[in-house]
Amino acid sequence: MFTGIVEEIGTIRRVSRTGSGARISIHTSLTLKKGDSIAVDGVCLTVEELNNNEFTSFMSMETINRSHFSVNLKENLKVNLERAVTPSSSMGGHIVLGHVDSTGEIYSKELSPEGGIYIFRVHNPDYMKYVVEKGSIAVNGVSLTCFDVRDKTFKVSIIPFTLHNTTLGFLKEGDIINLEFDIIAKYVEKLAGRKSW
Repeated sequence: MFTGIVEEIGTIRRVSRTGSGARISIHTSLTLKKGDSIAVDGVCLTVEELNNNEFTSFMSMETINRSHFSVNLKENLKVNLERAVTPSSSMGGHIVLGHVDSTGEIYSKELSPEGGIYIFRVHNPDYMKYVVEKGSIAVNGVSLTCFDVRDKTFKVSIIPFTLHNTTLGFLKEGDIINLEFDIIAKYVEKLAGRKSW
């Protein structure tokens, strides 16, 4: 489990395609060990190998196809990194599982000294039922708060610290992003739809 509070921006150094997915190596200064879970732009991966300041993980075809990595996976790509929470971790964001539901794109962005206002368009509008005013959403693994929710879009306000310490500051209009919607809303929906208790 993660919280959507990015610890570092990493860089994909190598991508080795296989028939069933891809093995990627990412440069980082985070302290890791083999078997650790780590969120890479909101995608939960397992650390397989460590070498100096790089870790290697396998990305399945399902993960690639479900995420922005279907179009963005390449060497030198900057990615948000967050290690899995521990019992002593601060819950600074919201519950994030690292399972991307849908992709979206930056519909528009406006920057100012006070931060930025981004409008995101969701590629699969079926997921918009999980987006609520002042609710949480993970965008490329970053915990953000939604407002001005429409049929296919929502806005977020991004503070300068987040713009400078995540990849959101690099992104431009039209860029594809990963979206994970609130797991609590999904559980409530399933439980509410049960015919008997």
